[in-house]
Amino acid sequence: MKHLTTCVTLAVLAAMLGLARPTAAQTITFKFNPPHGTTVIQTDAISIVKQTGTDKSTDSRESKMRVVFKKFGNIFQVTRTKLGPAGQIAPGTEPVSVKLDGKGNCLEVVDIEKKRKALLAKITPASREKGLDEKYVNEVVDAQIALQKKSWKEYAGKFAGKTVKIGQAWKESTSLELMPGISVTIKRTITFVGMAQKYGKNCVRIRYSTVADPASLKTAIAKIMAERDKVAKAQGNTAKLPRVLGMTIKEERERLVDPATLLEYSDTVTSTRSEQVSIPGQGTITTSTVQKTVTTYKYE
Repeated sequence: MKHLTTCVTLAVLAAMLGLARPTAAQTITFKFNPPHGTTVIQTDAISIVKQTGTDKSTDSRESKMRVVFKKFGNIFQVTRTKLGPAGQIAPGTEPVSVKLDGKGNCLEVVDIEKKRKALLAKITPASREKGLDEKYVNEVVDAQIALQKKSWKEYAGKFAGKTVKIGQAWKESTSLELMPGISVTIKRTITFVGMAQKYGKNCVRIRYSTVADPASLKTAIAKIMAERDKVAKAQGNTAKLPRVLGMTIKEERERLVDPATLLEYSDTVTSTRSEQVSIPGQGTITTSTVQKTVTTYKYE
């Protein structure tokens, strides 16, 4: 009996000291299901700090957008409208609407083919001489479609229907376009770090850590420099030009997302890019640019 009492006492003590058997990690299942009529004002506060040697400059700006979600059967339509400082529709801009499937993947950019047709109709012999021809128009429109598909995949399509555990991490590789036709490989870790309350919603805190692959960057820089030199030679420019010797790119991000709808409640992104440039007569100069974007959401 004394032995039994000792065992019970030790078990209680272990529990009090946090030594009891750990509980299973919380499991979360994501679903893309924003309620019909959901309207949110998205505000992006952007700050940019650029430093070259001892010279430092800062810039800040803010942009607003109204986002409206509508549901028609199994299809969602999302309309984004850029707003001015006072909340009015920004002059010279048109709303952009997309249709999404039940997993938040972009199926269609609404009326994009009408816009393509209208732009193609405006091409003239004079515009062709400036490079504004059919090929250029199609490339621009196709790039807009690709951007929408990629953006919505990152926003919802990557997560909808997936079940994860708090503390779990995904590792992936993707690409980042430095300039048209030249991309680098980036490696990303996505960690589901915990839960947090925001405006009464039980949200998942999702943390991203992204870095450009050094070898891929080196190859991309070589291609950029070769292309630059080719253009300079064709133009008869034989002077020594600045050369990019190295570059680093990294990004940290944290989102609060309601897993029941995949609606966002906060998003903070900090991107850092550093370049080492050799300038004839000045030596090597390092330039770093840090851009921080804090996005807030006000649901109406």
